[in-house]
Amino acid sequence: MTRAGPAIPVVAVTDRSADGGPALRVAVVADGRPVEAGPARPVIVVSDGRPTQGNEPMPIVVASGAQAAGVLAGLAIPIVVVSGSLNPVPANTVLPVISGALGTLSTTNGTWANTPTSFAYQWKRNGANIGGATANTYTIVTADIGTTLTVTVTATNAAGSTPATSAGYTPTYTQKIIAAGPIAYWPQAEAAGATVSLDASGGGFNGVYTGVTLGGAGIGDGRTSALFVPASSSRNNVNVAGLSTALNGAEGTLSLWAQVRAAGVWSDGVNRWIFRLERAAANNIVDIIKRNIAGQLDFNYKANAVAKVVSPAGQNTTAWMHYAITWSAGANQMKAYLNGAQVGSTQVGLGVWQNGTFDQADVGAISSTGSSPYDGSIAHVALFASALSGTQIVTLATVP
Repeated sequence: MTRAGPAIPVVAVTDRSADGGPALRVAVVADGRPVEAGPARPVIVVSDGRPTQGNEPMPIVVASGAQAAGVLAGLAIPIVVVSGSLNPVPANTVLPVISGALGTLSTTNGTWANTPTSFAYQWKRNGANIGGATANTYTIVTADIGTTLTVTVTATNAAGSTPATSAGYTPTYTQKIIAAGPIAYWPQAEAAGATVSLDASGGGFNGVYTGVTLGGAGIGDGRTSALFVPASSSRNNVNVAGLSTALNGAEGTLSLWAQVRAAGVWSDGVNRWIFRLERAAANNIVDIIKRNIAGQLDFNYKANAVAKVVSPAGQNTTAWMHYAITWSAGANQMKAYLNGAQVGSTQVGLGVWQNGTFDQADVGAISSTGSSPYDGSIAHVALFASALSGTQIVTLATVP
């Protein structure tokens, strides 16, 4: 505390002054308001071990501002100028930090001086408050994709409150997928040697790897991928109990990323399955195939033996590509997409999907025995229980 420069000790007392006389009553004020709620705190201001006032009891206002003179009951009372308060508001020294790998984010409180007693939270999207987002955790929603999220943590003690806002957080590609609400989602980003393909959707539909090499380069989102090799009959069997119930084959979307191991795969003359889902002796199918016809892909949807196919030709890239197929009995449409753009015509006249347990549900092969395996890397395989819009497909085809 200072009076025009030199430090002035401030001693808290209850009823007596520094030299044995009655205590002076001092109301501590900062920025025009009391620092503490309730009655003014009894203190005596001393300099060189002696009170700055006489021993007469009188209220002295300690203010932050220029020196001035107060008048009480006709007496001129000097106002002691201070730079702080006896009990200052919280002061942030380290900002809050947002973290989270899947769909839910959390924040630290940050680091604070002056002993906060409580914290409040407000999550923001591009600087604007998100309604109802006032906990220390936040679940990402579709509206957050492509935005910057922050959280403001407000620390409070008896003296008042101070806010501090985190650095911006951009949702990851994995969080983008989860925000879209998949019923099953296999990032295929486990460490080398893993045998379980974790379902990141929370649905519990974990797959089982066979002959798959994990830990390869991914799509550029910071995560790895799974390499499928024909010689190893590679596959990821995701035909898990309950998946056929969660995915009503009459409405849905399949989204994934794939990359051939080498350019020659496109002209190797072999059908290679990127994904296969079937039931009722192949009368009901959703799959994507690298065809035995050079440079051709097939996107297939078959319901009760009524087959619809889109077959884009001329493929030759060794880059990662985003693949998606959507189907809707309600809209009577099936669509295929490459890298976010629809390819081929919208297919109509869909059959009626026959529900029941899947015969096959595999990533990187046609069956759980590893027949006709893919030759390359696959990542971020997701199934949705509705036909996503073209705008949503563009979002899923964009990294991150």
